[in-house]
Amino acid sequence: MDLSEDEASTFALAVRTGHLDLIGVNSVTGLMRTDAQSVISRLILQGLVTPIRQGNNDQVQLTDAMRERFANPSELMLEQQWQIVDLCDVPQALSNLMIETKSNLTKQRFRRTLLVPLLEGGIIKMTHPETLSHPSQKYVLTKIGVDLKARRLKRKNDEDSGT
Repeated sequence: MDLSEDEASTFALAVRTGHLDLIGVNSVTGLMRTDAQSVISRLILQGLVTPIRQGNNDQVQLTDAMRERFANPSELMLEQQWQIVDLCDVPQALSNLMIETKSNLTKQRFRRTLLVPLLEGGIIKMTHPETLSHPSQKYVLTKIGVDLKARRLKRKNDEDSGT
């Protein structure tokens, strides 16, 4: 599956909330109505979401298969990916992420197995997306990543306090 940045951000929102509408697409992408409808249509075509009401693609929900697969998205992330999320409040270079997560992976494998899923999920973004090997390339949380991190911290605090 090959998602554009807008599609990935929109799909990540759908995974988080279980549904989407044009306002939600606009909030994560900044796209206007027609372009937001196109993003939703592409997600429908890829079998990721389905219209809530037949014939109306302005409001969609995750397909049953996607709902089951992403029932708890935080459980799908590796511990090293959570470490990356924790570090990326401020832009981080690849080398720093590899050092801080104590990774013994090659750069290529680190990118492929840890960073690409976070990028595709709209959790982190590159500071220079137009040039993958930009000398100043860094990775930073998106709004979705910030929200995911906040929910994880809240859940951890709730567990620690017994609520």
